[in-house]
Amino acid sequence: MTIKNSCAALASYGVPFLAHADGRPIGPDDYSTPGFDYGAYGFFPHAVDQLGMTYIAHGQREYGVEIVRRTQHNIVCRQRMHWDFPNLMRADTGERVGGYGFDYSQGMVLWHHVAALKGQDLSGPCQPDGLVERVVAAATGERDAQGRQRE
Repeated sequence: MTIKNSCAALASYGVPFLAHADGRPIGPDDYSTPGFDYGAYGFFPHAVDQLGMTYIAHGQREYGVEIVRRTQHNIVCRQRMHWDFPNLMRADTGERVGGYGFDYSQGMVLWHHVAALKGQDLSGPCQPDGLVERVVAAATGERDAQGRQRE
């Protein structure tokens, strides 16, 4: 059984950490690690981003993009957490799980999607005229060699 057919099939707003091989959600009696009960539908949004990149890198581009899209759409559009990147959420309801805080740095994983979608390694966006250079140029008002405003 794959992650796609078990964990990811359980929910609309993310990919839960664990599931039974037959696709049923896990329960507290299904594992015995004290202090790590994130619930049957708990997930870290940045982990879904990484999972999406893994699917993209291994030939399942559309599916990888879709699980990232549905997770980010929930965070930004449904929950209105544009800058408050939640650390733990529920994949079934899309709600943030309280008590686990926010982690702005985890949202940086989205920058890696540019490289993954272009079939590059993580140095791709840092190459000349890559995403990093273009973002810095746009933020500082720089112009390219032909004198055009960089975007």
